[in-house]
Amino acid sequence: MKKKPNKLLITVFAVLFVLTSFVIQSEIVKADDTHGQADAIIISEMLEKDALVLKPGATRHMLIPIKAINYYMDSAHASIDVGDAPFTVSNVILSQKGNGIPVYGVSNYGTTYVEFDLTVKETATIGNYPVTINVTAYAQRSYTLSLDLDFSITKELAPAQISLSDVSVRNAMVGEDTLMLFKIRNEGEVTALNTYISFDYGETGITPLYDTPKVKVGDLAAGMDRYMSLPIQILPTAEEGLKTVTLNVDFKNVDGESDTNTHDIFIDVKKKDNAPSIVVEGITFEGILERGNKVSLIADIKNYGETLAKDIRVKIDETASDGFGTEGLIKDYYTEDIWVGSIKPENSRQVIIPLTVSKQATGGLKTLTLGISYVDEAGTEYSTKASLYADVIVEEEEDEESKVSKPKLIVSKYTTDVEELRAGSTFNFTFDLYNTHSSIAAKNITVTVSQAENIFSPTQGSNSFFISKINPGETVQSTLEMKVKADTKTKAYPLKLTVEYEYDGIKANPATGEVGETEEIELSLQAVENSRPVVDYINVYSWDSWDGSISVGSPATLAFEFYNMGKSPLNNVIATVEGDFVKSDGNMYFIGNVPEGSATYVEFEVIPNIEGMAKGLVKITFEDSNGDEIEYSKDFEAMISGSQMMDPGMGMDPGFEDVFNPMVPEVKKEIVPMWLFIVILVAIFIIFVPVSRKVIISVYKQKLRRNEFEEI
Repeated sequence: MKKKPNKLLITVFAVLFVLTSFVIQSEIVKADDTHGQADAIIISEMLEKDALVLKPGATRHMLIPIKAINYYMDSAHASIDVGDAPFTVSNVILSQKGNGIPVYGVSNYGTTYVEFDLTVKETATIGNYPVTINVTAYAQRSYTLSLDLDFSITKELAPAQISLSDVSVRNAMVGEDTLMLFKIRNEGEVTALNTYISFDYGETGITPLYDTPKVKVGDLAAGMDRYMSLPIQILPTAEEGLKTVTLNVDFKNVDGESDTNTHDIFIDVKKKDNAPSIVVEGITFEGILERGNKVSLIADIKNYGETLAKDIRVKIDETASDGFGTEGLIKDYYTEDIWVGSIKPENSRQVIIPLTVSKQATGGLKTLTLGISYVDEAGTEYSTKASLYADVIVEEEEDEESKVSKPKLIVSKYTTDVEELRAGSTFNFTFDLYNTHSSIAAKNITVTVSQAENIFSPTQGSNSFFISKINPGETVQSTLEMKVKADTKTKAYPLKLTVEYEYDGIKANPATGEVGETEEIELSLQAVENSRPVVDYINVYSWDSWDGSISVGSPATLAFEFYNMGKSPLNNVIATVEGDFVKSDGNMYFIGNVPEGSATYVEFEVIPNIEGMAKGLVKITFEDSNGDEIEYSKDFEAMISGSQMMDPGMGMDPGFEDVFNPMVPEVKKEIVPMWLFIVILVAIFIIFVPVSRKVIISVYKQKLRRNEFEEI
């Protein structure tokens, strides 16, 4: 009886087999889990000037061209690591054309762009900041490649500074309520965040009519104004006179650092009576404040008193006005003052004062003092003053003195730390900047090094750097690490230095408002192309021997492959051979012109001179793009056998036949005589015939008997 197979045992063996296959497969995968992964990512195109320069308080959209080395990066995505840099990153994508359309791979042939936005803090300081681009892809498993860049910030913003202006306290009388009006402005370049104002009234007898100790202003961007109006009360116990109230402005910057600006406000407290009170509420100018122009000063005045103000007269106080006269504004009216008339309580009136900007006026802010006089109904005289400012615009012409009084900066010497600036190499460019002036220093100097074709470019960071000062007759030496473009041809290339600087007494350009001088200095650097000829796969062989062996003194073929791995064509390429070999037909072999990145196969006939291990030298001579002749050599060796005499019976292959001495086939001898051979054939025939007949008859009889038996 057969035993049935044990099902449990079969199941166990099946499970073990499956697990074993999984283990084997996983080991195979582990052994080759890096196949198909790119080796690195690199910058695929030359970045533009200042491409990695950031400005504080600004957001810049970045396009970084990259490509993968050796393999395409599939299922890829990018991330940016800025470390502790004073900027943040957002909107990171990979794109094919830098158009904001995402892709999910990095090409190893063309260019793929890493797009992202960098938002720089307003408080960012000057310096270089490393940023790492990480690209994660999938090939057998997930892997990440990184690319390091250096971003730079070359300018800092002025911190927030809150100024106070246009202060007005109307009808500041003992026991009365009034309004304190003023304007605050952020004069800095950094936003003042979470701004609050508070007042210290001290022992002035003035108290606020608002509840909170700090009044919220909010955020003040650079150059932003905010008009404030706060109710206050002059206590009945207050004394008459000028009172000082301190304004405190508290704010923070984007880093959370707190700052406080303090200003004093002066309030003239008067006793309460029924007198009129004329206050200047606003000042404007109609017309352009340029030399020789007629303008109108428009003043809005209001009576804040409780009685009528009569015989109001307004004039420019010439004795108290620094901006009045030949260097500022002059009157364009011929009376002592301008009569306004009367103003009822809480009523206003507009006063127009004609003025002319002097033809000798100097540019800038001019201070004028407006004097106002009036009387009440009883004939009592009153007066008040108000200050105002006029900004005169003057297009100044540069005089001869100023033309010769500015420093001139020249490059007195420049060198490189390597003798040959070969394509693709790096070098240190050192130059001396000399101030030729005998008495004036150059300050705040910015030097920018550039080359129109990007033949020479900085290896990292910006191509601009800062020099604080060069004194008269002083020389300052600077060094910049640069790289030669990989496909550069041999030639002298211009290198431009743009020098921007300031000096004491410099005036702004009236057309642009910019301050500074600019000089462009052109130098010249000689670059040498990187010729990269390569000779490989050198082989010496002979077709004259059956085993390819080479004999001394016999012609042989020298073959090799010649590659131009440089970025420039090689012209008039010639090959020669030296050492233990000579060329059989002439001294050289002309290859011709070999384009960049291409290869050619070369072979010509040589004759070895020695027996044994012969050593030779393939010498390649060519001209570069400048016409200069360059040589390149490659050693080789080959085993050479001795010269031998031909022996027909020695070393011959069994199937070898000498064509000059052909072998005649040897006729074989007869084994038996012809007559005996015929007798044997006849005997065989006589015996064969009867035997065959007997066998056939016997077979036929057996067949008949079988048939008879079947019939019975």
